[in-house]
Amino acid sequence: MIERGACLPPGGAPIEEIQACAEKGDSEAQAVLIGMYSQGGNGVKPNQQLAAKYTKILAEKGCAQAQAHLGKLYSQGMGVPPSIKESKIWLERSSSNGSAVGKCLLSMIYLNGQDGNPPDHFKAFELIKEASELGDPLCSVQLGVMYFNGQGTRRDLEESKRIIELAVQKGYPFAVETKEMLFP
Repeated sequence: MIERGACLPPGGAPIEEIQACAEKGDSEAQAVLIGMYSQGGNGVKPNQQLAAKYTKILAEKGCAQAQAHLGKLYSQGMGVPPSIKESKIWLERSSSNGSAVGKCLLSMIYLNGQDGNPPDHFKAFELIKEASELGDPLCSVQLGVMYFNGQGTRRDLEESKRIIELAVQKGYPFAVETKEMLFP
């Protein structure tokens, strides 16, 4: 969780003020910079290295969202050298701090054996289920797919359909696509 910093004025500030606040350790300013450097806008050009720098600062403070994001950056090599080892470290921290996104991304490493170890479908299933229970829609659909395929659990078409249908009812487009593909 990112707490409201005392440094930034309500309603926004020029980039120079935001950077000064971020350098003083203001978590809110650091989060603002992550967004600005990731996407660009408001006169700021995208800069993945600076986005990763501020993401790492927040991640080191224990912010589960930033830890998950940093794990994703390492897995994709965005603003940092690509490293599944570093990705897994940050995703494990994020997962331990209760991040559904961290659990979901970490599960993909286990599911696909991206860390150089054989795939661990049981660990992937456990993480996907936890993330789904925390409300992550993508993980809910992935959980349904794992039940459909019997990955890390017994094959259960009824449970698969039930879980995917719940995601469809919540209006997630990828859930609709998955349902149409698995249950035509």
